Amino acid sequence: MIGRYSLEGEPIGIQPISGGAPDETEALRRGVELRVGDFERDAEPLARLYSHPDIIGHLAGVAPMDATDEEIKRVRRRYPNLTFFIATPEGIRDFYEKNPHLDLIVAQNADGGIIGSVTVEKPGLGLTVATLARLAVDPQERGRGVGDLLVVQGCEYIFASSREGGLGYTQARANVIKDVEGYQRALSVFVKHGFGGVMEFSDSCASWDSSQGRFISRGAVWTRLSKDAFQRIHQGRDTSQDFFRGPQTR
Repeated sequence: MIGRYSLEGEPIGIQPISGGAPDETEALRRGVELRVGDFERDAEPLARLYSHPDIIGHLAGVAPMDATDEEIKRVRRRYPNLTFFIATPEGIRDFYEKNPHLDLIVAQNADGGIIGSVTVEKPGLGLTVATLARLAVDPQERGRGVGDLLVVQGCEYIFASSREGGLGYTQARANVIKDVEGYQRALSVFVKHGFGGVMEFSDSCASWDSSQGRFISRGAVWTRLSKDAFQRIHQGRDTSQDFFRGPQTR
């Protein structure tokens, strides 16, 4: 894995990819760094990021910080098998603490502000595909390589061996919510890094609709990536062994 992990959630550096993802260079030049999420110091800026009206619709099961508990109760009755939470600092901390199979990678700018994140979902027992989900990038930062950095680091974590501090899987999946403005842009970031074999599902999740002020049913796109395909695209990328070694700071 690229960079170094620390229990204190200190920033880790990432080296540019040689070919395949030129947009990453701009983010690196602007001082964007990735690190493991620290929910004591990151919960508040993450709440603001997730609650942005241009982001919230892309995040399955996440309500903005001004949503009511009544809306959460309503949607849970309709979708009893799905997870929902309000993106307050407390709600974010509680969600990740109750779901230890989820790891969060955050992107911060040179001033230390959180400008993006992605969640890595470790598969259940007997399953062999880890998932990248809830890719979120500050609208003012889009098109500058932040999403590329998050996707690449998430893939490296999934594919690196346990000895290297990773999960050791040979397949990754990405989930993108359909029917939300800009979802093609999010999907294109994954495709750029080798994801393919797109499958579309109708009414498979629910996400927040800012214009209606409630959750609505949406479709999703699943796309997959093999370790071999990722390594072919990113061959020559340097690696280290410490990014996700040990537990996250929660």
